[in-house]
Amino acid sequence: MNQPDTLENKAKSMMILAMLIFGTIGIFVRYIPLPSSVIAVGRGIIGTAFLFLFIKGKGIPISWPDIRQNLLLLCLSGAALCGNWTFLFEAYRYTSIATATLCYYMAPIIVILVSPIFLKEKLTARKFLCVLTALAGMVLVSGIGQEGGSADRRACSSACAPPAATPASSSSIKKSSPWPPTIRPSSSWAWEPCC
Repeated sequence: MNQPDTLENKAKSMMILAMLIFGTIGIFVRYIPLPSSVIAVGRGIIGTAFLFLFIKGKGIPISWPDIRQNLLLLCLSGAALCGNWTFLFEAYRYTSIATATLCYYMAPIIVILVSPIFLKEKLTARKFLCVLTALAGMVLVSGIGQEGGSADRRACSSACAPPAATPASSSSIKKSSPWPPTIRPSSSWAWEPCC
C-alpha cells in the first residue's frame, strides 16, 4: 500500500471515529443530571485542554500575537459555539435525539438565510429554492407537523437558532492564523472557556 492510500484510510478512519463520537453524544447528554449549560462549558474546557495538549505534542507553534489581535472575535465565536451546544443539549431533553440532531443539521440553511446580512452574499433564487426544499424535507422526516409536536417545535427552534451565529462570527476572522488551516476552524472552540 502506498503513502497516499495509507493517509486516505487514516483520514477516513478518523472521520468515522469523529462521527461516532458526535453521533452518540445525545445518548450521554440525555442521562447526565446537570444543566445543559454546565455540560457545554465542561465540554469546552475538556476540548480546550485536549487541543492544547495535541498542539503542544505535535510541536505546532502558536502565534500569540494573532490570538491577541483576534481575541474579541475568538471569544465571541467561542461563546456562540457554547450557546449552540447548550441549546442542542437542551433540545435532547425535549424531543428525540434524532429530531434534535436533524434540526441541528439545519444550521447551514440558517447561515444561507442570514448570509446576505452578515457576509454580504447574494441570496439567489436557486439558493432560496434549495432552502425551502430542505425545510420541507425536515418537516416531513422529523414529524414536527404531527399532532402533539409542540415539544418537537420547541426543541427544533432551540437546536436550530444558535448555530447561525457561530459561522457568521467565525467568518469575520480574516487574518487569524494562530494555527495551521487544518486546525484553525477549531481555534474558536478552544477559546470558549475564556469568555
